[in-house]
Amino acid sequence: MRSVLKQLRRGEREAASRLPQVIDGDALKKELRLKERPNGKWAVCRGSVFLKSTGTRDLAKAETFLKIYELQLEAREEGIVEPRYAQSAEIVPTTCRRFPAADAGVRKFATDSLKRLERTCPASV
Repeated sequence: MRSVLKQLRRGEREAASRLPQVIDGDALKKELRLKERPNGKWAVCRGSVFLKSTGTRDLAKAETFLKIYELQLEAREEGIVEPRYAQSAEIVPTTCRRFPAADAGVRKFATDSLKRLERTCPASV
């Protein structure tokens, strides 16, 4: 039963990684929570540190935002990324490993192109 729950959780993380990213890639390990800002909008906080505004005054929408944020954070920690919404620095190492070693010419061309892309694009973009 434990492996089934583990697979279900992995599926949730993969699905969350396919949504537009709502996280900034912080590495702190405190529990995330919602906090109402002075302007009435809800924000995701870790301890007393503000991380991301939910952009809504509706508590139910803010809780949904928090759930997606947590799942995407777990997905990033496990290396599950959706290339359409991830930064190039996250995609290049994973993509380079996927090319078969038997096809050396294609592998070299593709990895050189990706590494060039990685050098030209800063990780904070």
